[in-house]
Amino acid sequence: MYAIIDIGSNTIRLNVYQVEEDGAIHSIFQSKETAGLAGYVQEDGSMSREGLDRAADALLRFRSILDALHIENRAVFATASLRNITNSEEAVFQLQERTGLMIRLLSGREEAILDYVGATSGMEEREQGMVLDIGGGSTEWVCFSQGRIRHAASIPLGSLNLYNRCVETLLPSPKEQAKTRKQVKNIVIHYVGNPGTSAKATRNYFDGLADQDAQKEGVSSSSHFVVGLDGEVIQCIPIDEVAYANAPRNDDTLSIEVCHADDTGKFNDASYESVVKLTAWLCKQLKLKSSDVVRHYDINGKQCPKYYVEDKEAWKQLREDVKEQMKAD
Repeated sequence: MYAIIDIGSNTIRLNVYQVEEDGAIHSIFQSKETAGLAGYVQEDGSMSREGLDRAADALLRFRSILDALHIENRAVFATASLRNITNSEEAVFQLQERTGLMIRLLSGREEAILDYVGATSGMEEREQGMVLDIGGGSTEWVCFSQGRIRHAASIPLGSLNLYNRCVETLLPSPKEQAKTRKQVKNIVIHYVGNPGTSAKATRNYFDGLADQDAQKEGVSSSSHFVVGLDGEVIQCIPIDEVAYANAPRNDDTLSIEVCHADDTGKFNDASYESVVKLTAWLCKQLKLKSSDVVRHYDINGKQCPKYYVEDKEAWKQLREDVKEQMKAD
């Protein structure tokens, strides 16, 4: 027999399976604890002592069951419950010390791929489709075709952490419902990696990444918009979807990639004008201020967009131009 313990953001589950010689799998025992670990995440993003106690109590109860049944084949997994907290490493260490169970912390990508494996294991036809898993602390999705994963992703937004963040009573009010939908906090300006690259070529590059084999470690990159050398604007994905451009802030940002002519990274007049107008329009749509427009550099320290990192006055002027454009629109 084999036992699996899943430490989720809302529930901690124990499942025991019997595997037959022919490979058939039978579920023979299930138990769960509604721990609500996402509710124990503090303002600094760390799991509180009470949350760790709650998790440890559940794990110790499950261990006592497995010991009584003499089940030695055990696998304990943690997902967004421990992955998305600031004291993740310490929390895993403490739980292992207190329970004697080895815990494997899954990445978002690993969780998405395992979602796909589990959801499609009984399907004869897997020509094309999507698997979507909305959990308590994260949401994973996998696009597949011809039996292969084409794209696998995870965002740190789930039903429980959104509820805790946005809702004060049992049911969300209309205002609170709107708040759960509006999570964008910043618009992030980038420049493309290669001088002279066109907006269309950049968009095609992002499209090509979506077709890679997600079961192999590949590049995850995308952008909501690309502004070209002639000022043309191409929207790559809808603004209510996540672009993989601003780690670790992919879930609450919008990204704009801007083409540039040379190694200085300075936007030409046509590109600059389009960036200002597009950014001002997005700010008004999302009820953001010009001060909410930031550089990729401000998110994770990358020298992007290069010219506007090196020339602080030029960046200050760009944000001022966005502010004036918002008044004019």
